[in-house]
Amino acid sequence: MSVYSNSVRCHNGYFKRIKNGNVFSHTMYKGFIFKKPSIYIAITVMYQIDKSGALKDLGFSLREMLINACIIMEGISILENLENLGFPIPTPIKNILASVKHKESVEGD
Repeated sequence: MSVYSNSVRCHNGYFKRIKNGNVFSHTMYKGFIFKKPSIYIAITVMYQIDKSGALKDLGFSLREMLINACIIMEGISILENLENLGFPIPTPIKNILASVKHKESVEGD
């Protein structure tokens, strides 16, 4: 599922970049070269930790938690890209996106 959401996000972001006229930006390059592979490396590491049984007492899978977090992050990015492309986004979802952006800006300061 993470691979599919990642693929949709990449295509979605590419269409947004085409619309904005900056297809080969530095940000896009960094995302493809550093961010995407690091996500898959982290999932592999979490799988190995789960497989080792070192954290069996927790009662949940770290790999599954990381995959779900990645899918949520990708979904938020997809919705933001769709909004930038001019697709209508329902108001409740816009409000959630606005609160997430606000939290990110507050935590980033």
